[in-house]
Amino acid sequence: MVTDHSYFKSQSYSRIRRQCQQSKTLFIDQEFPASLQSLQKNTNSKSSLANVEWKRPWELCSNPRLVSNSKLGITHDVIQGQLGNCWFVVGMSVLATVKNQWKQLLPDYEKQEQWNQEQGYCGLFLFRFYDFDKKIDVVIDDRLPTINGQLIYSKSRNNKEFFAPLLEKAYAKLSGCYENLEGGNLQEALIDFTGGICETLSIDPICSWDELKRKDLFSVISKAFDRGSWLTCAINVTNMHEVEQRLSCGLIKGHAYAITAIRNFKIKENPSLLARLIHIGGRTKEILQMIRLRNPWGEKEWNGPWSDNSAEWKKLTEKDRANLGLTFEEDGEFWMEFVDFCRYFNEIVQCCIMNTKTRSSFLGRSQRRWYEGRVIGKWSRPDRCGGCLNYRQTFLQNPQYIFQIQATNTTEERELLINLEQRSRRSIGQQVSNLYIGFIIMKCESNRQYRLHQLYPVLLHSSFINCRNVFARTKLTYGKYIIIPSTFDPDCIGDFQLRLYTEEINLLSPLELEYPTPHPLYSCFPCLIRGPVRYVVHLNVESADLIYSAKKPLVIHTYKPYIEVQFQNNRQQISP
Repeated sequence: MVTDHSYFKSQSYSRIRRQCQQSKTLFIDQEFPASLQSLQKNTNSKSSLANVEWKRPWELCSNPRLVSNSKLGITHDVIQGQLGNCWFVVGMSVLATVKNQWKQLLPDYEKQEQWNQEQGYCGLFLFRFYDFDKKIDVVIDDRLPTINGQLIYSKSRNNKEFFAPLLEKAYAKLSGCYENLEGGNLQEALIDFTGGICETLSIDPICSWDELKRKDLFSVISKAFDRGSWLTCAINVTNMHEVEQRLSCGLIKGHAYAITAIRNFKIKENPSLLARLIHIGGRTKEILQMIRLRNPWGEKEWNGPWSDNSAEWKKLTEKDRANLGLTFEEDGEFWMEFVDFCRYFNEIVQCCIMNTKTRSSFLGRSQRRWYEGRVIGKWSRPDRCGGCLNYRQTFLQNPQYIFQIQATNTTEERELLINLEQRSRRSIGQQVSNLYIGFIIMKCESNRQYRLHQLYPVLLHSSFINCRNVFARTKLTYGKYIIIPSTFDPDCIGDFQLRLYTEEINLLSPLELEYPTPHPLYSCFPCLIRGPVRYVVHLNVESADLIYSAKKPLVIHTYKPYIEVQFQNNRQQISP
């Protein structure tokens, strides 16, 4: 659970707003000036951006708005500009599909949606992003880069709405400059927008012809969409030459699309004579699984069945088309039948905001409650950056964390979600590659209090990826476990956040002590007082037999097995 927030560059929105209103001046942000250094990293080289003019929204149009219709929310018609930041633009498009989520990014929306200086307008805007376990407030002035009176970066198709370019500017400030938004990963935007966790779903090619598998996948993403998850999709590439290559069907490879709707269409068909005899009534209905996508470029759409102006739309009544809000424009948004979607697309990314409070509902649907365990850690020198399991001599020198899985019996499996996230390297204003990160899970003793010094059998081994986050989903039985997050190579340093989600309290906590410490008086009385550890006994109970009472065979007993260990005068009971 996010419990705190901070001010980027120590700039407080309320303080700056108060100062501007008192002095009756418009805010000029010295921390992100209207100059070349805010546009690109190298300000010494010749640039086509040298003739950029910075203009405020009211200089570009009359009656500008942050959001054109606050009841309907922000438009998902966001158009990518000169930057190669398709990943970020798709993130903004997806933001529009989740009801009211944009208000989390724009706190005090009503106060900020005041464009008259007498009402409080001072050219100042506040956006709130997520940084690990806290929210971070980023303030900007509303001067935007233009050439010939046109915005050069992201913009809304509605030229009076400025949510998208102002959000992009705030994120560019957080990242150091606009150029640092080039070539990112969609998951970065979703994580920073929501503080949620991202999971990648691979689309099995079998789904294109196996109706049952396709139906299961459609059900999974429909439920995720209805419960407020953010969904995107992409067609994978096999080499860099295929990036943004357009297929004959109009789709683009290596390019992120936002999923903006998932529906079942009921289509009336004229049946055959045999069908008329079987189905009295003369007409039958076919149900089609449909999905709506959006290309952030605002153009280049799917041209297959159910594309704009295709003959298939005649199968719907005018009323059904009106209910869909159907328009045939070159706006980058289009419908596809789900079977065609599975034929072309390879993966879906869903970003979920986990419910950790109480069982709640979203859009009338019940939401499951998860118990969260969250720790902030770091891989650091000299002895907490040991690399992955390939480096067995140093692997256990990584940070170690212990957690528990609770269940009614020792064989029952409980679901566990794990999300490991590294801190954004854009935030320091440098385009540095992400570390390759991952984790393993091992089962340990129920009474373990100290770090592992030898490997146990590995139950889960995640992939190691150079992305902001690595996610895994598994099921574990009752007991205690150790999770070790690591970088792939040893001696790599960086901050990370580890989150576990379980059906019961998991008590995630760090293992920091190497060994039990000797008693402080050990040096004076070495024969009487506990000294340093010399041996470790590891007990593993394979099975236990229940003994029934012959005298009371009908009495139901509740058994709580335990192990009793006695060494000299020290006796201890250990429960499994």
